[in-house]
Amino acid sequence: MLRVATTHTPYGESIIMRILEPFTVPHTLEELGMTDEQVQIMTNFSAQSSGMILVVGPTGSGKTSTIYSLLNKIDVKTRSLLSVEDPIEYYILDANQQQVNEKIGVTFAILLKSAMRQDPDIIFIGEIRDQYSASIAIESASTGHLTLTTLHTSNATTAFLRLEILGISRTRMAEGILGIVAQKLHKILCPYCKKIITITKEEKKLLSPYTKDFPKKVAHPVGCPRCNYTCYLGREGVFEILKFDSKISEMVYQGKPIS
Repeated sequence: MLRVATTHTPYGESIIMRILEPFTVPHTLEELGMTDEQVQIMTNFSAQSSGMILVVGPTGSGKTSTIYSLLNKIDVKTRSLLSVEDPIEYYILDANQQQVNEKIGVTFAILLKSAMRQDPDIIFIGEIRDQYSASIAIESASTGHLTLTTLHTSNATTAFLRLEILGISRTRMAEGILGIVAQKLHKILCPYCKKIITITKEEKKLLSPYTKDFPKKVAHPVGCPRCNYTCYLGREGVFEILKFDSKISEMVYQGKPIS
């Protein structure tokens, strides 16, 4: 299945095509790049009966894939799952998935209203895109539904600012959010040609602001036929999880600065 977006330019039509494989089984959270500790936190989130799991990051960073991987761990035969998506990127067996179709008047807002009336155990809202969807998401999270959704921000803490712009108070955030997962994608060095060498003084200097536990050896790009001489093969997620424990919730509730 292709997701196509076009726009007119002075030199012709600009077309972006995105390949979707809706019947593919989602990767596990470990395969996406999460650590064992992060997987355990996400599993604990998914076991809750209410609250919001907010996945944030830039466009194309794999936010929806992360949510599908998490949903794949949940038994939706015993817990009803209803989604509002545009478009449906993966089909989930035994879930009730709804797709926006504005050509026939099935808008995001209409489906959100319908989802709330269905009273499912779990609601997946494809994206918080405006004040209305933000309000519905936090309301469903606070009224007995496990709610999963995405938001475009650069990291976990700037999600607070974005939600405030959309009219969500810090009080509602503290009451409704279970955790914020921020992610980005990075390229993986080709395993067939990467060169492993002893770490240099310059590399230690680059790492020193972040750690003093330097590796003895590091990998460098080379290039080979298997990676088409790009030096890289595949991508992996880098994740930051902000868990709303009592300390964080209290800081949010009191309106502490983002820093």
